Amino acid sequence: MGNSERRLATNVLVIGTGGSGLRAAIELAEEGLDVVAVGKRHRLDAHTALAAGGINAALGTMDPEDSWQQHAADTIQESYHLAHPHTVEIVARGAEQGIRDLER
Repeated sequence: MGNSERRLATNVLVIGTGGSGLRAAIELAEEGLDVVAVGKRHRLDAHTALAAGGINAALGTMDPEDSWQQHAADTIQESYHLAHPHTVEIVARGAEQGIRDLER
């Protein structure tokens, strides 16, 4: 059995490869920092376990009429009108790009 220990040098170590960890890693890497992201699952099985039913965005892949406005309206309704409308708008408008960034 060989020694499987490796040493890495990096500017930033992100622990967690769910949506938040990956988004942080993307932002830091785009700023020119060397980033290593470490998760407990295989990279093709990394996910945000607490996102009930997954991550949502209006991509128009299932329904061409899908829009960020409908996504926002659904989010407000599902929050029993407790979500802050301006925050919901920001998240719904940016969700598609966020998904694209995570795919990339």
